[in-house]
Amino acid sequence: MKVRVTPSYSPTNFDRGMNTNQDILNRWTSENPNATLPKLMTSNERPIEYIQYSEYQLYNYLDLWVKDCNYMRLQSIRLGYKLPSEWLEKLGISSASLSLEGRNLAVISSDYTNYLDPETMGNLYAQPIQKSVIFGLNINF
Repeated sequence: MKVRVTPSYSPTNFDRGMNTNQDILNRWTSENPNATLPKLMTSNERPIEYIQYSEYQLYNYLDLWVKDCNYMRLQSIRLGYKLPSEWLEKLGISSASLSLEGRNLAVISSDYTNYLDPETMGNLYAQPIQKSVIFGLNINF
């Protein structure tokens, strides 16, 4: 599956006081000429490209931001155990069972570097899907 992810920084509107992820370290600089991401720009150098990147958001539509995102999620697993009736008769219980369920316990993905969850890669404001463990006890008298 291919997804378009949101760029992690803007080469034209980068604010050094803003939080960003490690992608910014892989931008082109004279010390990093083999980088895969473009360098930071100012309106003074190459003004036509600067306008395309800042006003028309051309940077957001580069194929650089299309990633393979094959993934597998362990969404739900449940284990149950029915207690033996011999144990329960002494307590006046006709039946009882225990269960343990885990939800969203693991994700295995081809690549979702710098993202919390492959299902939310295109949305900067999405919250990661929470993991949960649920214990259950069912008693019938």
